[in-house]
Order: sequence, then C-alpha cells, then structure tokens
Amino acid sequence: MTGADPGYKFRYLLHNYIGDLLLGETPWLNKTTLCSFPEPWYNQSTSVYHPINKHINPTRSLHYYVGVYHNSMYGDLHVTMNTSANTLQMNYGIGSWLLYPKVTHDKFVGEGTNIVHKIIDLSSIQFHSSNLHGRSTIDSVKVISFETRAPPVFTKTSSHVNTGNIVG
Repeated sequence: MTGADPGYKFRYLLHNYIGDLLLGETPWLNKTTLCSFPEPWYNQSTSVYHPINKHINPTRSLHYYVGVYHNSMYGDLHVTMNTSANTLQMNYGIGSWLLYPKVTHDKFVGEGTNIVHKIIDLSSIQFHSSNLHGRSTIDSVKVISFETRAPPVFTKTSSHVNTGNIVG
C-alpha cells in the first residue's frame, strides 16, 4: 500500500474493490476509474513496457496446469486452456491473463486481456510440482506479481474448471 514496489496499484485496486463488496458498498472501481487509475486522484507514473515473447515452448503439456487454485486470503484463481490463443488463460476476479511460458521450467508471464488489457501484465507466475508415485503433478501456483514481498501461493483444488463460475 505504500507504493514502494511496482505491483502496489493492482493490490490497492483489488483490496479496495473487495473491501467495498464486503461492506455492502457500491464499489468506486468501475470501467472508467479502472482505466484511468490512479488519475484523477494521483498523477499516472510512467513505466517501461517489456514485450512478451509468445514463441517459447512450454517444458510440459499445458493441460497439466489447468485447474482451480485456492488461497485462503485471496480466494480462487482459475487456469484454463485458451484454444484460440493456444495457451493458458488465468482468471482471477475481474482480471484475465493469457499465460506464456518463460525459458525457466514452470514459469510464465501473463498478458492482460479484457478489462486489464494494456493495464496489468504479470511478469512472474511460478507453478510448483511434486512427484507422486513417480509422476510429476502441478499442485500450486505462486503469483509473484500480485505481491512481490510476500507472494500468495494458490493450492490446486481441482483439475477441472467450471467455466460458468468465472467472472469476466
């Protein structure tokens, strides 16, 4: 909340939106304020855009990553297969990102789509695997871009995603 790291804007918006919903208030965050935030309250800071390499092959089949992931403080995060883009799609609340593999095993970068298009890209998403009976399975994901100092870890609760429950 201090603005000491580049991810604070996303957390600030998310926490305020969640707080308004929990308090039964009409959220001040809408299409207009989301696209212009932090204006009109603060001046928009400049940032450097880093293009996403969309041509790196994943180190394992993308279907291993598909599922519902849960964090007790952050809620549910859904990872689905986006067949038109031929990559993973991560949905969290009103945010949606296409996930592209990085060179490092099980690491991805997220390109914002829909409401967060050209507003919030995620530079660091790390899936974690474990070996069960000699078979490697994905069991959690750490979204470092949500909170760089204490990244939330979402534990996989299901390998099946009910797309009817996804917002956005």
